[in-house]
Amino acid sequence: MPLLALGNPPGKRDRPTLAILAAILPIGVGLISLRYGLPGKPGAAPLPNVIINPVALTLHAVPAALTLIAVPFQLHQGFRTRHRRAHRRIGRAYVGLVFMAGPAALWIAPSALGGAISVAGFTALALAWMTTTALGLVAAIGGRFADHHVWMTRSAALALSAVTLRLYLPLASLAGADFVMAYRLASWGCWVPNLIIAEWWLKARRLASAAS
Repeated sequence: MPLLALGNPPGKRDRPTLAILAAILPIGVGLISLRYGLPGKPGAAPLPNVIINPVALTLHAVPAALTLIAVPFQLHQGFRTRHRRAHRRIGRAYVGLVFMAGPAALWIAPSALGGAISVAGFTALALAWMTTTALGLVAAIGGRFADHHVWMTRSAALALSAVTLRLYLPLASLAGADFVMAYRLASWGCWVPNLIIAEWWLKARRLASAAS
């Protein structure tokens, strides 16, 4: 999950070029995904929910796309430090968007391509995304900003599942994998590794902080 580079790697100064490159992908995916809010959903993937649940799909895809655009700004340590008011406002918007996209994801998950495996993967993702976001919000309200950062880092990792999903599926297609099987694997693979990397990152930051 390269976007964690925006949070300043432990023991290293921020690298503007890396930060810019890391931000381009989620912002680009977010902007492109906004097409799901347009009439006819131009260029939409040929998935069951495009036909079965078009309204719920829009209610999920558009807010989720907007969270992707917000994530680079919220993760960037320099932006958080220099623009605290903007960070809070974007954060409030992010939380609201998660609680629009998350329930809609639960709505469309039962119709996910690939059957029970995909349904379970995307349902677990939606529940984990809403839970980590809610815990981050509660921590902020309670003034526990270190805990807030931890939970919102996890929430951002889950938001970025939309990016990793769009990386895995084309790679699977290029490798000649069966699309349905690839989709089943991606329903878990698009977010579980993100959380693992986020946990590694948080642990590395804690160790660096303790050492200093």
